[in-house]
Amino acid sequence: HGHTHSAYPLMCASALANLKIIEQEKLYDNAHVVGKLLHTQLFGLKSVSDKIGDVRGIGLLQGIEIVCGNGSKRADFIFAEKLNRNLLKAGVITELESSYRLESSVLVLHPPLILTKEQAEEAVEIIRNDLINLLK
Repeated sequence: HGHTHSAYPLMCASALANLKIIEQEKLYDNAHVVGKLLHTQLFGLKSVSDKIGDVRGIGLLQGIEIVCGNGSKRADFIFAEKLNRNLLKAGVITELESSYRLESSVLVLHPPLILTKEQAEEAVEIIRNDLINLLK
């Protein structure tokens, strides 16, 4: 089984050019530094709301587990969908990994490797504000 773009020379050249840029601009270092900041600040949101069951990830790939709160670790699908929708309206693009079968609801952030500390802090502030507003 293959794909239209498998081993296609133009796609291979594009991938190599991207890898070169990642190396030249040391974007892996940025992902590590900004990712640590992002994780720490997202983890801090647990003190804002008990709707956050866990924050996990590595580098710029971060997941926020949304639960029912009040000590429950049960996924809160409705709250997660509302938060995801509000964040999109506010300009923070997240992916909602939510499944009744898996009994999990996780907002996933996977921003570009060029994300700055300031942009990460702004995104966390938007998430914080939306969390607070949805809990009212």
